[in-house]
Order: sequence, then structure tokens, then C-alpha cells
Amino acid sequence: MENYTFDLQRIFFGDLPLLFLLEIALRTLILYVYAATLIRLAPRTNIGQMNSLDLLVIIALGSSLGDPMFYPDVPIVHGMVVITIVIGLQALLVRLTQRSDTIEGLIEGDPIRVIIDGMLDVDGMKEAQLTREDVFAHLRLNEYEHLGQVQSAFIETNGQISMHAFPNGQQKKGFKIIPPVHRAGWTQYKTGEAVPESNDFACYTCGNIEHYEAGQTFHDCPRCQYPTWVNAVAQPDNPTSFS
Repeated sequence: MENYTFDLQRIFFGDLPLLFLLEIALRTLILYVYAATLIRLAPRTNIGQMNSLDLLVIIALGSSLGDPMFYPDVPIVHGMVVITIVIGLQALLVRLTQRSDTIEGLIEGDPIRVIIDGMLDVDGMKEAQLTREDVFAHLRLNEYEHLGQVQSAFIETNGQISMHAFPNGQQKKGFKIIPPVHRAGWTQYKTGEAVPESNDFACYTCGNIEHYEAGQTFHDCPRCQYPTWVNAVAQPDNPTSFS
């Protein structure tokens, strides 16, 4: 039996004749033009507002376009049928979601709250499968510097996070959202330790603010039961730096 291991002819060109490359080019051209025409007629979706349904369509189109482009045993018409059905279903679902809020909710889901009143919504973050640092990164990119500036934030159905600031003059003290590598010098207080001075302290996990008087002892956060606290801030010490 012939040894095909490291056969460069097979690796680069396969076992089919080189003329099949021209057939691949023809298949690709036909399917590309056909898909582009159908997509042109389909409802338009802003790429920055892509939801899970749009992602599913992209995956389905990738397979239905790719296979008949270079598999000799997959007819072009089969790929066209799949493409037509996928884009047709997408167009139908878009129209249904435009006519019914119930159907829209079933297909696209609802926004999930991840911040409320300057604190992290721990349950919402679990539902959205977001970590605290995921949320903080979005806040920093939108030039927020601590949680007390944010009245609410939602992860939208397209995966983006929308944020709403407190009106001027209504901001609260909050957890300073600097990256973890820059928190090395922070003083952290644990449940049971004595409060060193009267101050507002932020829960290290959810950002809940509690006021403690000097001489009291720290207790678990009443919102998330986490045992670690840090000093809350009204504004960053240096607005131009996270250090």
C-alpha cells in the first residue's frame, strides 16, 4: 500500500486533478454572487448591533457556503437551497419581532441589569455570565472612574453594555474601578476587624457602601455576604491616572 504520509501533492492539492481548482473558483463565484444577492434583499442589521440570532445565521451561512464551494460531492444547488432557507427564515423572524413584543422577547431575550444605584447587580451578572472585571473594563472605556457615578447599566441583547450616569450633583461614593494590578497598595479590611476611622467603605465584591464608625467591627456585606471592604471614594485621587 502506497504511503501518503507527508505527500506534498496530497497536502496542498488533494487527490483530485489540478483542473478541479478551476471548478472551485467557479463554485465560489456562483455561490458568492447568489448569497450576496439574497443578503442584499434581506433585512439589514447594523453589525454593531448583532444579536444571537444574527450570529446563528452567520454560522449557518458559513457552513452552507463553504461546503459546496470546495467539496466535489456537494452540489451547488444544495448549498443554494440551504442559503435561501436560512436567509428566508431570518427575514421572517425579523418581521415577526417587529410586530410582536412577545415574539421579540422570546427570540432576542431581554436586557440584563448589571449595575443598580452605583452597585453591581450580582444576580444579573451571573445570569449574563459576566465577571466584575468585565463590567469594570466597559466602565473604564466609557470614562467612568468609580461605581458611584453609574445609576444603572444593562447588557443589551446585542452583547453591548449600556450605561446611565447619575445626574450632576447626585453621584454617590463608590468602588474605584481601577484594574486589579493597580490595587496592590489598597488597604483591605476583613469581617471582624476593628474599623480604623469613621468612613464609608465599599464591599470589594459588589460595591455596596456602608458607613462605619471608628471602633466598630466590620461585618459581612448585607448584599452579597462577602467579608472584604475597602475605602469608598467620591472621586479618584488623580483623575488622569489609575495608579
